[in-house]
Amino acid sequence: MLKNSRRVNSYEFIAYVKREGRISFDFDLVMKKTTQESINSTTTGHYDDSKVESFISTPVKQLPLSINIKDTPSKLVGEFTLKVKQEIPKLTAYQPYNLEIQIYGIGNFSSIEPIHFIIDGVKVFTQGTVLKTDFSQDGEKGIWSQKFSFVSEKSFVIPEVSIEYFDVKIGTLKVLRLNAVNVIVERDVYKKEVILDIQEKKDYLYKEEYLYYLLIFLLGFLLAKIKLNIFKPQRTEEELFLKSIKETTSLEKLCFLLVSKDVKKYEELISKIESKELRSLKKAKHITMRFITIYHK
Repeated sequence: MLKNSRRVNSYEFIAYVKREGRISFDFDLVMKKTTQESINSTTTGHYDDSKVESFISTPVKQLPLSINIKDTPSKLVGEFTLKVKQEIPKLTAYQPYNLEIQIYGIGNFSSIEPIHFIIDGVKVFTQGTVLKTDFSQDGEKGIWSQKFSFVSEKSFVIPEVSIEYFDVKIGTLKVLRLNAVNVIVERDVYKKEVILDIQEKKDYLYKEEYLYYLLIFLLGFLLAKIKLNIFKPQRTEEELFLKSIKETTSLEKLCFLLVSKDVKKYEELISKIESKELRSLKKAKHITMRFITIYHK
């Protein structure tokens, strides 16, 4: 920026010191100034860098910044709040229960460890942590999040999660806590083998799609008669799902999308990704897209 007709450069730094004691930060600078000879040579078209020095370098000493660092009982330091996004904990067998943990605040987010759940009889799908931060006057400000999907044929309990941190504002140790979640899974009337059979869809004399097609035809007829302006239709849920598949950047994220969509329908593909039998993201996307196309014909 310009200040009093002079250019002023500003810099921001955030330092996380890992040990107690006094530490000093030196901000010595080197100022470069273009020489008058270099300016004259350039403007007259006779610039010769081998004969004329382009810049004059001048070291500029700054007063050091000395800070006394105190030890804390936790590596995670700052001001944080925890928010949980979760569904109603009542579902049917093999229906995924989705949960997202979010931590907002100011502090050293890099010290937050990924959360892992190990629950007997429950398949846990975890998406990698996502961190979105920016510099602020008080430090690194942002949000840390991690998503989970839990799949089981019987009721289960997601255990309590506790994250300790040192609150710099009040100078004490505090705890971010996710209370235990009791998930009730109702027994399905169908057998597992029947549910997971996704090879072919049976044809019926009546399908809901037929009524849908009839309504669309009548709507089109009415629109043609009264000459209404036709707006661009919104994307369907399946179109949005296909778009998410195309844009996903890793097998882990693809697996998470399939679990969130329908773990029963995509069980075979999910299993191949988890067992590392399927290692190519491009191939996995192709198989998924082909399966969706065949399934919805």
